[in-house]
Amino acid sequence: VALLELPDENAVIKVQLPTALPLLAVNVALMYFLVFRY
Repeated sequence: VALLELPDENAVIKVQLPTALPLLAVNVALMYFLVFRY
């Protein structure tokens, strides 16, 4: 974070959240359907 010179320490997390949340949801859904279905 220091290399990007961002004033907010959580700025990187805030930027990645819109991508991370759908990916997490898809991963959980895939694990549920592929692993627990059989």
